Amino acid sequence: EAGIEVDKATLNEESRGHYHDEIAGEIRKLCGYLPEDAPKLYVPHENFNRKIGAAKGQKFNVDGTSFDGSDEDWADYLHNILPRDQDEIDLEEIFKQEWIANKPMSTRQIESGIGISA
Repeated sequence: EAGIEVDKATLNEESRGHYHDEIAGEIRKLCGYLPEDAPKLYVPHENFNRKIGAAKGQKFNVDGTSFDGSDEDWADYLHNILPRDQDEIDLEEIFKQEWIANKPMSTRQIESGIGISA
């Protein structure tokens, strides 16, 4: 609108990068609640398993390094690293437990309209 040419693909990449960084930061905070000897939670590198963007269709490990192996090796890697059908079933059972206490909305939340449909 301001007469400036904008590359939407670049904007989307930038936006995804900011979102990734934000989520990775939140996961790092959650790791602070884990016992010191527990495996740490992490967010895969932005290039891992991309279906869109600059890394689309390329093979990267979860740490962002280039995957070195055959297509069969890649399929095995994904099978071992990505959630499986049983993982989704297990999560459904965990969510039924409602281990997060329902907290009534504050007056401020209600007045702001944030989370009103939650």
